[in-house]
Amino acid sequence: MLNLRKCLMSLLCVSMIFATLQPLSINAYSVTNDEISSYTISSEFEIGIDGVSFERNIGKTIEGIYVSHELSEINEITDTDGLFNVNELGRSSRATQFNSNPNSAIFIPDPWKNEWLMNVSTANESWYMFFGDAGTKLTVALDQPSGGIYVVELYRLIGNTLFWVTDSIYLNSSMRQQTSHEVPFENLYFLRIIPVIPVNGIYYFMVHVSHEFDQAEVDDNALDARTHWFPLVVNSQTIDSYIDVDWFRFTTGNIRSVDFTLGNVPAGAVYRIDIFDSNTRLLGHFTSAGTESRSFNLATGTVHYVRISSANGGFSATQNYQLVISSHDPNVQNHVFITDFGGGEWTRYWGNRIYRINGSRPLTVTGYVRNNGAPVSNTEVIVTMFNPNWNPDFNRYRRATVVTDSQGRFTATITSAPAVGVFFYHVSGGIHHVFDLVDVYAQVGNVTSDGNRIVVFAFSTFN
Repeated sequence: MLNLRKCLMSLLCVSMIFATLQPLSINAYSVTNDEISSYTISSEFEIGIDGVSFERNIGKTIEGIYVSHELSEINEITDTDGLFNVNELGRSSRATQFNSNPNSAIFIPDPWKNEWLMNVSTANESWYMFFGDAGTKLTVALDQPSGGIYVVELYRLIGNTLFWVTDSIYLNSSMRQQTSHEVPFENLYFLRIIPVIPVNGIYYFMVHVSHEFDQAEVDDNALDARTHWFPLVVNSQTIDSYIDVDWFRFTTGNIRSVDFTLGNVPAGAVYRIDIFDSNTRLLGHFTSAGTESRSFNLATGTVHYVRISSANGGFSATQNYQLVISSHDPNVQNHVFITDFGGGEWTRYWGNRIYRINGSRPLTVTGYVRNNGAPVSNTEVIVTMFNPNWNPDFNRYRRATVVTDSQGRFTATITSAPAVGVFFYHVSGGIHHVFDLVDVYAQVGNVTSDGNRIVVFAFSTFN
């Protein structure tokens, strides 16, 4: 069987300029700026964080990418030509230029992956391209120049079109721009670095490849943070490389004093936990070389973020760490929590992890009730699905009433109604999913859990 990478590269006409600290110049695409169409926004997803809105570039495509026809196997390039040197920072220093559009994208061969590369920041965007191998995780990291804000976007080439894969958006210039993507099949990828607030300086970036990673990936920035219900216990995730980070999102409810514990850190590694507010402003942090705990006073009823990373470069792709976030307040009264769903599957829409069921299928909701941290048994819990798009004559509110067991746990099953189909999501190519977004919550007396939004699937379209 022909190697896909060689098949792809057999279509590339490559012009390479080799000189010390000079770019690998690849004029692979016979296009002019006029031939690259304007961005086609297939769908958008606006994320509101504490009054600040972001739009991920979901569905963005760049069309009119044409490949010429001369043989070349540029993936076998090594550094014997002296294309980058190591500077005093221990990062690879390589000057790049003339790569402000996909036509002039600079190719990153395998030997340059997992290395910090350098470019001079300007007011122009920069483009790079590289191969992604099936079953691996690609992580793109960018250390921004001081005072500047730069965003990274990742695209996959299919036919003559670049399809948006993921991006990173942060509120401040001090935070590393980072995003990741699990590669479903071998393909040529394009990295776009966009100056939002350009400054004169140097930025460093890396394309990192992980061959072993946990099932919660990808979660390398705040927009891809895993949403958990408070309190939470995480013991199935790893730090799989020295640049890997895991993000979590939770809401404090009416709890103010919160305990954080980071444990089961691999021998020789030091992990760091950062706590952020809803604007990703750092509230506090600590490190753990085994098991460490700290308490922080947080604003009540708001979203917070947690980031786990390696503080000393040590990591383990096989040893799970443990993260516990719980209430420190001894006066906490009744609380009801939803912990999981059943009857469907977890999926990703708009870059976020969300639960999905088919219309008219039963949804299973599990959770528990606590009073001052102790289980509340034999207590009635009302679990509700609410879809404002359902016909009121056919129950916009669908409910199930259950009783907690001796450990304060409950399981409720609700039969959904068919989705009306008011939202759509571009999956790939001409495939779109059509669905409703439905709120699910649990009540005990006058106490209500945080709302959880799920997808009720209607149908797919093909064009």
